[in-house]
Amino acid sequence: MLIIFLLAVWIGISVLVGNYGKTREIGFAGAFFISFLLSPLLAMLFVLASDKVDVNRVKPKPIDPAILNAKRKAHNKHMMEILMALSLTTAILIIGIILLNYL
Repeated sequence: MLIIFLLAVWIGISVLVGNYGKTREIGFAGAFFISFLLSPLLAMLFVLASDKVDVNRVKPKPIDPAILNAKRKAHNKHMMEILMALSLTTAILIIGIILLNYL
């Protein structure tokens, strides 16, 4: 019973360290796994050594809808060509199998 309690406390502290790591470059997952696998104290040192996330980072520009639509149309055309080639190949194979059965 004591082991289960200690494991629950260990996981709880690891979650707290991971939660603090969200504001750092290491992130929640990195801080949590280091804390869980090694030690919460060691993980906290890694978190404190990690740089803070810059909230004012330059966000990438959104893609122009006209360019996005053109890329989608080109992709759709390419996919249709592939599907047509596959259906033609399948039809030829089926016809070949049917002919082989009658010969």
